[in-house]
Amino acid sequence: MLYWHLAVILAAIVSFSNATVFRDREKINFSAYLGEMPGKSENRKTKYSESSENLGLTVRELMYQDKIAKSFHEEGVYIQEVKTSLVAERAENLPNDISLEINGFPIKSTNDFFRVTGNIRKGDPILFVIFRNGNTYYLSTRVR
Repeated sequence: MLYWHLAVILAAIVSFSNATVFRDREKINFSAYLGEMPGKSENRKTKYSESSENLGLTVRELMYQDKIAKSFHEEGVYIQEVKTSLVAERAENLPNDISLEINGFPIKSTNDFFRVTGNIRKGDPILFVIFRNGNTYYLSTRVR
């Protein structure tokens, strides 16, 4: 006799969650992103993550679990990747930083991020205000 039982336990409704599945009397733990299937979101305003080639950053919207994990209560965008030898690395941005402001403009979403960074040209100074490990840092460099 084949027996299986499925139980999913989610702590909160968020975009990312841990889950436990019981199947064939075995317990399986896993993590999953919750959301839409690819191709089902033609009307979405932003992608899960986007890259700024001129600065060398890949960013995404700041999610609830990011704020909880970092004890952060403001708005910003999450820096996922910093490409080597580009502006962001020279300014010492790191993956997992939260970008709060660029050149005096508040960054509350990826739309804000790309609006502000789209106006930055070669030779311009750039000032990043970021949140890292419970502290706010001011990082500056010049676009080459």
